[in-house]
Amino acid sequence: MFISRLGVVLGLLACQSIASAAAIIQLQSLEAYIHYGGSSVPKASFTSASPEYTSALDAENLGSFSFTWTNLTGSDISNLRFTLFLDPDIDRDNNSFFNEYGDYLSNALPVLAPVGALPFSSWEIDEPEYVFGNIYTHTLTGALDETIGVPSSAPDDVSAALQFLIQTLHQGQSLYVFGTLSLTDAAGLQLVDPDSNVALYFNAYAQLGPYTGPPPPPPSGVPEPGTAVLFVSGLALCLSRRIWTSVRSGRQ
Repeated sequence: MFISRLGVVLGLLACQSIASAAAIIQLQSLEAYIHYGGSSVPKASFTSASPEYTSALDAENLGSFSFTWTNLTGSDISNLRFTLFLDPDIDRDNNSFFNEYGDYLSNALPVLAPVGALPFSSWEIDEPEYVFGNIYTHTLTGALDETIGVPSSAPDDVSAALQFLIQTLHQGQSLYVFGTLSLTDAAGLQLVDPDSNVALYFNAYAQLGPYTGPPPPPPSGVPEPGTAVLFVSGLALCLSRRIWTSVRSGRQ
């Protein structure tokens, strides 16, 4: 049922209306990284070509996408950081890719996020380090600084990152992170092409898969099967010897 609901959400997000037919969104980079255990080096990394990636983006690259990762480390993970990095170009062929800027709106959930979904916890907007900026370095180390390196007063090539902090991901439990790209759902991060008068909204939410916990321990005071068998066998042997001894004494 959980997976079915995810499919419904993906389908609904893919059917969002397009606010402007002139807007052409090209994705130069769409990546995700996982950090935990205090490491500044990614424990796992994904791109749009990874098997963990699922897309419901339309021909204009609007809609939703997701990454799924299951904890198969053998133990629970605390303070896991999942970071999404996006480098989009808006109407690049019409007016270049370095005329854009970004702004933070809020970490409100996307409109179609299900009940119980988790909002992102930190963010960053910057030039993707082709010329300046440090957002990609921060993405790789898992430490976003919540600053805007490409404001409206200094447009350039703009990229964005969102990060989730997961307090505990149990062994065997899955993490689902959904990103949304919309021209209408005004929340998350806003990436603007002023020459085209287009604002692209980049947002995301996370969900944790079902977790039933480890199997309960056996009730206290109940012997293990092997011990019980040995106990019964020993008791039977003792009774047999006592009966045999009594019979033998009576015959003497």
